[in-house]
Amino acid sequence: MNIDRLTTALSLTPDEVKAITPILDQEKTDMQALRSDTSTPQADKMAKFKEIRDAANAKISAQLTPDQQTKFAAMQTRMRGGRHGGGAPDAAPSTSGS
Repeated sequence: MNIDRLTTALSLTPDEVKAITPILDQEKTDMQALRSDTSTPQADKMAKFKEIRDAANAKISAQLTPDQQTKFAAMQTRMRGGRHGGGAPDAAPSTSGS
């Protein structure tokens, strides 16, 4: 995730951009360090990637208004769904005929 995308999607104020940019920078640094770590098993890396992402998302959310938090949570849900091949759960019509 980058600050430009968040700024556009969430209509961030300059103060919010100033607060969130270091969070994203730290997340990027931590992710790069973990990718470079050859001593950690892949399964452990995946768990650590999730921890880093979740921690950054929590810090970002804390900087947002309630409306922005709702939009941010929806963005996270869409991104997780897209990465794992999921779609909108209500995309298929219900068929309950007997």
